[in-house]
Amino acid sequence: MNGAERKACSALNGCWVSPGGGCLVGGENFADLGADVIKVEPPRGSPSRNVGPFYKDVPDPEKSLFWFAYNTSKRGITLDIEKADGQETFKRLVKTADIIIESFPVGYMDGLGLGYSVLEELRPEIVMTSITPYGQSGPKAHYKGSDLAEEVEIMMQAAGVAAAAVAWAEDLYSDPQLKHRGHFRWLDWDWPGRPEGQCTAFDGPAFRLSKTPDSQWAPDIYGQHDQYVLKEFLGLSDDNIADLLAERVLTTEEDIVPLFGL
Repeated sequence: MNGAERKACSALNGCWVSPGGGCLVGGENFADLGADVIKVEPPRGSPSRNVGPFYKDVPDPEKSLFWFAYNTSKRGITLDIEKADGQETFKRLVKTADIIIESFPVGYMDGLGLGYSVLEELRPEIVMTSITPYGQSGPKAHYKGSDLAEEVEIMMQAAGVAAAAVAWAEDLYSDPQLKHRGHFRWLDWDWPGRPEGQCTAFDGPAFRLSKTPDSQWAPDIYGQHDQYVLKEFLGLSDDNIADLLAERVLTTEEDIVPLFGL
């Protein structure tokens, strides 16, 4: 489905830029409903790609079930926003966006000169959401998510409350209620070494609308949409992109080889 076809049958239109790997669920929900979500990863890939469990228990950044669950229907671009060229490219991307969702530690984007006060000057109508476990201010603002999870676990154990039952992936896939609701979708998934024509089951969209179909597709592989986003959204030429590759602002073959052991 191309961009025009996607917008024509979508409940949500517009471009959403999501730097960082932590704001996965919000971006996926919007993407599955038709928003053009561009996920920005560092050239070496998002740490979330290395979160298990993995497809067929084979550790691989392109086979993380965690990554599959939260990255359907998104476009992905690799970009080093800690480098000057990467920051300028990100700013150009912001000028095409309606919403930014970021989940870096408090103050990280400001420290790079990419905070809301700067981006608002580039695009006054931009909406920016910053997601952290405890918000942007206060004595616990710099706590990590693991700190929050630990506190909740301690509190619930002290109260004698079980948080949730643990279920394996195969238990969920065979659950009669999820089957009745059509929860899982078989999507064509393109990753290195995958047999041609093989589809994989993914969680379907979290929201189902009665009058507008969703437009879900499988998660992107590493750096899959770099060329598309840079050319179609920013109008960069092949020479411009070659310069970014030379500066290692984007993913190169040298980055990919260690990931896959090719």
